Amino acid sequence: TGEHLAYYRLIRHFTTLEALTATELWERADHFARRLYQLGEAYQRPLDMLETDILHCGIFERSENPMRAEEALLRALRRAHGFGFSRLFIENGDRILPVLNRILDSGGQPQEIDIFLLEVRKKILDNQGIAQEIPNLTARQTEMLTELQAGGSYADIAERAGLSKSSVKTHLVRLYKTLGVHNAQQALEKAKMLGLI
Repeated sequence: TGEHLAYYRLIRHFTTLEALTATELWERADHFARRLYQLGEAYQRPLDMLETDILHCGIFERSENPMRAEEALLRALRRAHGFGFSRLFIENGDRILPVLNRILDSGGQPQEIDIFLLEVRKKILDNQGIAQEIPNLTARQTEMLTELQAGGSYADIAERAGLSKSSVKTHLVRLYKTLGVHNAQQALEKAKMLGLI
C-alpha cells in the first residue's frame, strides 16, 4: 500500500499549499507550488499539475501579480480542456473568477479555449448562485453601462449619448439600483462578473 501512502502525502502537500496561501506567505507558497507541479510532471499526474496551476493562479492573484495569475490559469484551462474537466475550477471559483474574466476580456485565445472559458465561468456562476441573479437591463441601462466603460464624467457621457447631464444621472442611478450597487466602479465590476460586459 505504498501507493496509498504516496497519495496521502500528496494530499498533505496540497493542504500545506493552501495553508501557505491562507497565511499570505507568497514566496513560500510560490516555491511550494512549483515543487508540487514538478512532482506532478515526474509522476505523470496531469490532474495534479492542473490543480497546482489553479492554486498557483490564486497565489499570484492575491499577491497582486495579475500577469502570472493569468498565465497559470491559462495553462490550467488548456490542460483541463483536453479532459473536458471543470470541477477544480468550480471549487476555486472565488479565487479564479476575476482572472478568468480578464482572460475573456483580453481575447486572443483559440475559439475552443474561449468556449471552454465561457462554460467554466457559467458553471462557477451557477455554483455560486449568481447566474439566477442576472438582471434584465433596459436598452438605456445597457447604453449607460457601455458609456461607463468608455469612462468620463456625466458631461462626457451626456455629450456622447446626446442627453442632458441630469438625464444621465437619472439613468445611472436606475442602473445602479438594478445591479444592486452604489457607484460606477461597482457597476462595472458586477457587470463583468455577471458577463454583461
